[in-house]
Amino acid sequence: MDTKTEIDIIGIAIDIFPKRVIQVHDNQSTVQDVILINERFETRILQMWDNFVSNECHTVCNTITKKPVLVGSRLKVTSFNGISVSTKLNSSVLINPPFEQVLQLKNWLETNITTTNTTTPTYAKTLLDKSKYFANTITLHQLQEQEQPSNYKIPQAR
Repeated sequence: MDTKTEIDIIGIAIDIFPKRVIQVHDNQSTVQDVILINERFETRILQMWDNFVSNECHTVCNTITKKPVLVGSRLKVTSFNGISVSTKLNSSVLINPPFEQVLQLKNWLETNITTTNTTTPTYAKTLLDKSKYFANTITLHQLQEQEQPSNYKIPQAR
């Protein structure tokens, strides 16, 4: 995919990493990564920068136990250390907006709460570590091949 292409994503926030300050050219920027999962158990890293860290990431941190649904628009695909999506100045990130697709994802979450709880947060980090942190996609099939904690139950493919 062309990294100049803007994309939109939707996913459930299952974990958030601590914010960090990095040097970009002559300026310092704040960045924070959020792990998103979708109804196919695919994970994505949403990397938020500067004002998004102060605003949206702050809200996600305060509601992470409720697994908020994030909708990102006009995001940049980045390939530094793997594939992830990243905010830029004209991006927007909505948290639990009143969209039909968000409601469907929340209903899916209620049905699969045991599985998603198991992937949050330690197991999700383990999966990402095993796939060089910035996983492109982790599918249900790949989950079935990973070592799981003894109390982990993977749903059978339909």
